Amino acid sequence: MCKHDLPIELPQHLVQAAQNSRLVIFAGAGVSTERNSVFPSSFMDDVRRDLQGATDSLPFPDLMSLFCERPDGRSKLLLKIRGRINYVRSHPELYWTATGFHRELSTIWQIQEIITTNWDDFFEQECGATPFITDKDLAFWSQPGRRVLKLHGSIHSLGDIVVTRDDYERCYQQLSTGVLGSRLKTLLSDRTVVFVGYSLNDPDLKRILESLDLEMGQLRPTYYIVTPESVADTNALLPNLRHLRTDGAFFLKTLKTALLKSEHNLPDDRFERLPRLRRRLGSAHNALFRQRPQAKYPETIYCASYQDGLMHALDRAQSRARTGEYSHRCALVEKFRQYEEIRKARLRKRNYWDVAYTEGYMNGLMLLIADEDLTKAIPIYYVFGARDEPVTFTAYCRLAARAAKLHRASFEQARRLVKRHGDLTVHHTPFLDTSVSDDEQGVHKH
Repeated sequence: MCKHDLPIELPQHLVQAAQNSRLVIFAGAGVSTERNSVFPSSFMDDVRRDLQGATDSLPFPDLMSLFCERPDGRSKLLLKIRGRINYVRSHPELYWTATGFHRELSTIWQIQEIITTNWDDFFEQECGATPFITDKDLAFWSQPGRRVLKLHGSIHSLGDIVVTRDDYERCYQQLSTGVLGSRLKTLLSDRTVVFVGYSLNDPDLKRILESLDLEMGQLRPTYYIVTPESVADTNALLPNLRHLRTDGAFFLKTLKTALLKSEHNLPDDRFERLPRLRRRLGSAHNALFRQRPQAKYPETIYCASYQDGLMHALDRAQSRARTGEYSHRCALVEKFRQYEEIRKARLRKRNYWDVAYTEGYMNGLMLLIADEDLTKAIPIYYVFGARDEPVTFTAYCRLAARAAKLHRASFEQARRLVKRHGDLTVHHTPFLDTSVSDDEQGVHKH
């Protein structure tokens, strides 16, 4: 536990805003590369050492402007920024520390809008957020998914990074007149905003807050600032700004605990089930064709298709966990219902190959939905027509020996598929395509 993980009681107003997907995170460098535990010294301190002068009192943009006055100063500064971020990326220990806040945020599916002055791409990588950097990007704002408004540019476009005093002035001018600025104002006037990763003395934060106070005054919603610093009165920064004294990542952890009191959110430890089942499943799938070759045992293709569906469900959940999509219980229940409708439709069409695949996919979803840990209970083998699916390979072999009697139509279809493809191993791709014949649904040959 970090010394800055100070226990807090969250205001009900803030929790309700999160529950209603009306909470916006406004993030500064303190939740990223400039966390005290990432580098021995801050980026500002590194620049001061390079300048070797009396620069302690200079604000960040003025210090950067001074550095840029040197020969090739701006190019060297931008390379210095890129090198710092790349250094974090190249060391898993540092990256893990720098992205702790982002990982906590990732599974809070209600938080869909983020604003940041950070240059790194950690919100994109760890939270699945789509970056919005220029006015043209805003044409895609209404598309589904998490969004991050990057006010000071991105490491992926060095020429557009906002770092010097001139850059700051130009940036604020564009925000006051451009489409990106309009979106920013809409978010700040219509949402509950939590500032995190900023020092209470941050001149950039002060300018943002002063601008908000000037434009909206008493009509501005209640805002919050999260910082481990103690403060006597946040009204000096902005009237009605509430201070939550704790670490940023710990704030999100506390918020997540509050959100779990409703039935809509799933706990993060659900995702620990995925790799455990996936490892067992992968080994079983590899052994299946060796020990039960389809040329001799046609029913093997349904077991393989079921395993493909289960693996695809687990893999997608693992891949998309960072977006929050798989932490939303109601969305998973609806997805499960949709696959049940697909299963019924495929069964009516006698598309047994897809039926097996769909049942596997549904079991993968159930692994996350169920409160009980079903890691050992979910079958990793499948025989078409069997009431209870086998969990062990021995039980599968006994049941598979009766496959022709359990469901003759599916067994005959399996024989036709095997005859058509010979010794080639069939594999169900992650598609349920209705444009091909029933005997060829999702078939890929190895």
